[in-house]
Amino acid sequence: MVKLKRFIPVLGVLLLLVSLSNSVVVPQDEGFEDEIRKLLEDGMDAYKRGKYEDAYTKLETALQRHPNSTLIYAFIQRVGHDLIASMLNAEDEKLRNTGKRLIELGKAAVPGEWRKELIKRMDEFITGLKSDKQAEVFKATYYLVNAGPWAVKYLLPALGEKKEEIFRTRVVDVLVRMNVDATNALIEALDSPNDFMRQNASIVLGHIKDERAIPALKKLWEDPNEKVEVKKYANESLYKITKKTVDELRSAKEEYFYLAEKYYYGMSSVIPTFQHEYIIWKWDRENDKLTQREVPPFAYNDQMAEEACYDALELDPNYERVWSLLVSIFLNQYIEGRIAIETAERSTMVGDTDASALAGLKKRLAGIERLNVQANMAGKKYIYQALTRAMEDGNAILAKACLNVIKEMGKEIEIPLYDEPERNEDWLGRKYFGYPLIKSLTNDDKRVRYAAVETMVYLNPQHKHLGMELVLPSVIDALGEQAVRVALVIYDVKDDEDRNFINQLRKSLISVNVFPVISRSGGEGIIRAKSYPSVDVIMLQSKISNQVYFAEEATRQPVIETIFDTLKADVRTKNIPIYLICKNDLDRDSVKKIYTDKVDTYMLTTYNKLDLNAAFEKTFNTPEAQKDAKGRANEISAQAANAIAYIRPTDTIYSYRNLIEPLIKTLDPQVLRIDEIRLPCIKALGTFGDVRALDVLARLLDDNSTNKKEIRLACANSISKILRATDMVPPVELFDILKKQLSDGDYEIEIAVGEALGNAKLTNEQRRELEKFKRIKREVEE
Repeated sequence: MVKLKRFIPVLGVLLLLVSLSNSVVVPQDEGFEDEIRKLLEDGMDAYKRGKYEDAYTKLETALQRHPNSTLIYAFIQRVGHDLIASMLNAEDEKLRNTGKRLIELGKAAVPGEWRKELIKRMDEFITGLKSDKQAEVFKATYYLVNAGPWAVKYLLPALGEKKEEIFRTRVVDVLVRMNVDATNALIEALDSPNDFMRQNASIVLGHIKDERAIPALKKLWEDPNEKVEVKKYANESLYKITKKTVDELRSAKEEYFYLAEKYYYGMSSVIPTFQHEYIIWKWDRENDKLTQREVPPFAYNDQMAEEACYDALELDPNYERVWSLLVSIFLNQYIEGRIAIETAERSTMVGDTDASALAGLKKRLAGIERLNVQANMAGKKYIYQALTRAMEDGNAILAKACLNVIKEMGKEIEIPLYDEPERNEDWLGRKYFGYPLIKSLTNDDKRVRYAAVETMVYLNPQHKHLGMELVLPSVIDALGEQAVRVALVIYDVKDDEDRNFINQLRKSLISVNVFPVISRSGGEGIIRAKSYPSVDVIMLQSKISNQVYFAEEATRQPVIETIFDTLKADVRTKNIPIYLICKNDLDRDSVKKIYTDKVDTYMLTTYNKLDLNAAFEKTFNTPEAQKDAKGRANEISAQAANAIAYIRPTDTIYSYRNLIEPLIKTLDPQVLRIDEIRLPCIKALGTFGDVRALDVLARLLDDNSTNKKEIRLACANSISKILRATDMVPPVELFDILKKQLSDGDYEIEIAVGEALGNAKLTNEQRRELEKFKRIKREVEE
């Protein structure tokens, strides 16, 4: 039999909703689907008998039929709220997620935005909490606890009042019952100039035992100006939370740093699983009150991490580790913001998002570009350190962002020389901090390697440095990219076994030219999946697949569905193949019954690499997958081509002539590269002044049926540069093509061709032939 544990407050919302609405939703039996109802009933029957795997399978199979919220609400009413509540304490995380989903679907059955209704009645609830009648106190407590974060600011003032002790005690009780919902607001209360407020906030935090409070409490303890009584309660609360004495704990600035890291990585210990609101609290010291601001869900982790970093720097502005983390946070916020806007724009284009919602998102993210400025202001030393962190995390997108900053701001003197005796007085005694750039040249992820070699090209070193021999070969590889595959891996990494699996999977993917993008939570994975450019395949951990997702986008109304359902329902992700990663055969057999053919491949954590390759071959053979891969390859090739075009033969130590043949091959009409790649290649060949390029340039110039004017004009200009640099007699084929273009009809083409012929070392016979050609042409026109 199931043990019914302590009543979960969130479940009480179901009853609360009914009391706040004008009428109770009365389900009608004729609206039920018999199949769904039977699956739900059989699932709960199995759950009561302790058959948890069978219960999970049946309940999830029912939910995969997408029952409406009224059906679920009636089902919960029938089986009992306490029984559903007990699922939230199940040992199996999958079963806990199913319970949460049932609760959220049930809540949606009652119309109205229940939290807004609660806020309207805050004065009534606060009055009830002061009442002499126990029933009124109980009712007010119940409502306030379920209101969660939105009620906190109405309660905190009581902690600073020495009068009304009974009311203050009740407020403490409510805040403790709120648990983690109240933590961050209480942490901010520790900044109040009112020492009684700080004292009581410390006491409540000790009862909640949330590790997010450790840095702020330690800060109180370390403050030499803090009152003894406040320090006493801060000390006691720290022990309640950590079971350590203050002397055993890290310093406050270190605790802030580690808190910032946890937020940055989205660790579950600082991000409540059942978080609905994304509020950042701040204490207004001047007016001694709590302020709040809502942020988009995708920005919450980074902004909380940013606040923790600032708290650490307030204690020690020279705390080095914080600055590099702050750079990572700034760049990550910028990346996530850009992804959100681009995603919303694409969603608006296909009608999934209305224009007003897009405008609202842009307004909330106004000035996001300034985050790049903030990252740059921190200094190059910390940009390099952020690059190291990004590479260690396997975050290729962030690593590329760091490399782009270094490309614009970096200097040669920051990277280590290959040969130490080559140093002059400018190099003596320097401590290099550019090693991460050298390390990125050999990164497993080609996106990082390609960005690194482009950076090395733009830095244009005049001395030989470590890793320089890798630059041109990698640029050539990037230029020749034809197809790039991307796999989004959504996996909750909790222990060493998970980390080992992810590392192994990352290596397997890279070995078959598939770029892995790792997301460590369902919500983060969905944001990545909906971003542009799209991914080719989503590899989803089975236990995450049924987690409740609240459609964490500012451009949509909240929708209660699972991670899997969200991926399958959204217009941007519904056609992306899904591989479900199962822990063992039992797990695979269980989820197969639920998802059947909705999943493209069921794979085990003990996968066979040959089987994985076979699955990829089948997945990547579709026309759509090939198109996406080609688009990503073109972007990489275009960036490489522009980097090559940046090289100046008179101001480089790179062996640029090794690039001539790859550039010529790229321009071969049979290769079919896009103009964004061909144009910089044409310009580079002109700059390099190598006669080997004349043949392909002449053929492109001569083909006015498939080549745009921009391409042909660039070819004429590059031919002119080569002829000027070599002072050569043009071969017959080249001469004939140039002569032909003199009657092209486009003035700019004719001028460029005339200049090319003027730069050539023409024979007298060729000059006579040109004059005769132009004279005949003029006579014909007359």
